[in-house]
Amino acid sequence: MRYGNISSFQTGVVVPLFSLRSKESVGIGEFLDIIPFGEWAKKCGLDLIQLLPVNDTGEESSPYSARSAFALNPVYIRLQEVEGAKEILGTEPKKKDKEFAKNPRIPYIDVVRYKRTALRVIFDKREKEITANKELKKWISKNSWVESYAEFCALKAENAENSWTNWQKRDKPSDENLLFQKWMQWVAEEQFLKAVGELNKLGVKLKGDVPILINEDSADAWHYPQFFSTESRAGAPPDMFCYSGQNWGFPTYKWDELEKNNFKWWRDRVQQAAKFYHAYRIDHVLGFFRIWVVPDSEVTGILGYFVPSVPIYANELLQAGIPHETIHYLTHPNFGEEQLRIWFGYETENAKGKFFAPLQGSPGRYVLRDEFQSEKAILSLGEEQFIKDALLSAYWDRVFVPSSTSEILHPYWYWYNAPVLLTLPLHEQNVIKNIFRTEKIHIYQRTINEKSQVLACIHKHKVGVLIYIFNAVPTMPNCI
Repeated sequence: MRYGNISSFQTGVVVPLFSLRSKESVGIGEFLDIIPFGEWAKKCGLDLIQLLPVNDTGEESSPYSARSAFALNPVYIRLQEVEGAKEILGTEPKKKDKEFAKNPRIPYIDVVRYKRTALRVIFDKREKEITANKELKKWISKNSWVESYAEFCALKAENAENSWTNWQKRDKPSDENLLFQKWMQWVAEEQFLKAVGELNKLGVKLKGDVPILINEDSADAWHYPQFFSTESRAGAPPDMFCYSGQNWGFPTYKWDELEKNNFKWWRDRVQQAAKFYHAYRIDHVLGFFRIWVVPDSEVTGILGYFVPSVPIYANELLQAGIPHETIHYLTHPNFGEEQLRIWFGYETENAKGKFFAPLQGSPGRYVLRDEFQSEKAILSLGEEQFIKDALLSAYWDRVFVPSSTSEILHPYWYWYNAPVLLTLPLHEQNVIKNIFRTEKIHIYQRTINEKSQVLACIHKHKVGVLIYIFNAVPTMPNCI
């Protein structure tokens, strides 16, 4: 779709589809509820409706936790409008809706399970007709993504909805189970496009939301493991609202692998969005150019770093007079008695025996034991919270976050306040601060030079829809 010419200011409303419950809905807002909402928007003089993502998320309630980059969420299907449903289900859907309505919140998992069960009942009763349906066959042939998606969903159902990394059954599902998954997507798309068609008649635009990331437990990560890095997770750096940053738990992309076929997976993905939307936003579009990457061993986002980014090279520090031993100390610190007492107080001796080991060749110095060198390990301990907090303080006490090679270092977000930095001689502290200051200037200059180039690159490769981009700061050399 195309948004069309914009000759005046546009006014719109953002709403999650699951909130658009009407008298016709069963447990949750549905695709066809967009129609009366569009009529309301028209009466209010609104030009645009923006939805949160409507991708299939399985039993995950967050609309941003997609288990497919292409599939729609069957929970938004209106059962009563599915062919044969009235004869097969009768008044059951409305009875279930009354049960769901007793909850103060949407009982998401219950609604998902009921709708999939009801859809399966319809499918089983009409299997011969559905199998012979020429329109369905034609749709399947035009949507190649649905083959791997259907297999993933069918296998996931056979494995009690467990993550694909833990599947016991891996044999190809039966043809009817595969067709059931494809049929649900066909029905969902049919209803969604019907709603979009009514919005067109009203002159109200529909704007979508494309999550930049995908759940690891998804059809895409299962079918295209080469595109995703499971050794790291995406997130956001610390800020005024969250001291330790954010770890979203989603795998990051291997852009070099995506580039090998000219980013076809991403091109197909935005073309799929263009089926339904006059415009769309890409959630966290900055991730095309840089993203905050957190090692898989961590829970928070505090020990992350931007990829790509301008790192600190060990040789720079060596040439500036910082000894190799100091570089190691700032990356893997050791602690004296005084510092441990600041963190652990009256529990210091107990903590030393449990969690620390003496540093060889340095009496009175201690290092965190290897088995506690991760946030996951620390936070899983059955200790009082203040002990865990103290251990995290020790674990986070550093100036550099190591990367895959010891020659490349990334600044720890709070490096300037790290107790370990203040133990260095003043002239070494100043050397490190000056190096960081110089790199910051280089990054800023690079950002200014590249910003217009990347925006031009996106414009060149647009796929016929309007993409909303705000303050995209590029650090990635290639664009899609």
